[in-house]
Amino acid sequence: MSRPKSYESPRVTTALRLPVPLHERIKAAAAERDVSANWLMERLLADGVDRLIPVAEMVALRRAADPP
Repeated sequence: MSRPKSYESPRVTTALRLPVPLHERIKAAAAERDVSANWLMERLLADGVDRLIPVAEMVALRRAADPP
């Protein structure tokens, strides 16, 4: 039996393709902290989005990385 879901806001399901080694690292990090991989990813993504560089800077970096 699954545990009841109790979230403060609605949730959506999404898929993300990850390299196997990264997926294994995430599962191991979650296990070490006794939390679910889902919970850990939610926290990591929220933190990452909060720390994104400004759009103009990201566009410039992307253009510089694109081949001519």
